[in-house]
Amino acid sequence: AADLICRLVLDHVPSSQVFRMDAQRRPNIGLDKNVEKVSSYDHQTRSFHFPSAERIQEQYKILVTTLVTAGRLISAKFRRDFFTHIFIDEAGYATEPECLIPIAGLASS
Repeated sequence: AADLICRLVLDHVPSSQVFRMDAQRRPNIGLDKNVEKVSSYDHQTRSFHFPSAERIQEQYKILVTTLVTAGRLISAKFRRDFFTHIFIDEAGYATEPECLIPIAGLASS
């Protein structure tokens, strides 16, 4: 579902402002080419990598990720005021703690 959201965002926002953050071990099979362009897929290693928090904060306005991968944002030490909005896709299928743990240190209020 995160890829679908990313494709829809790309219809309205320049790709230079969007980053699709994937799990490192996610298979690249069937990944939409437009989504791949805004992801960090490395064809040599056949895996996704995580850019530094500084690079993401300097370069991108919108970050699209899954609930599980969002947990990496806390360990990356993003500025607390970096995100103005946080939307959780498929939150209806998750428990409240599952939704809050990955974003607890990110929200400014």
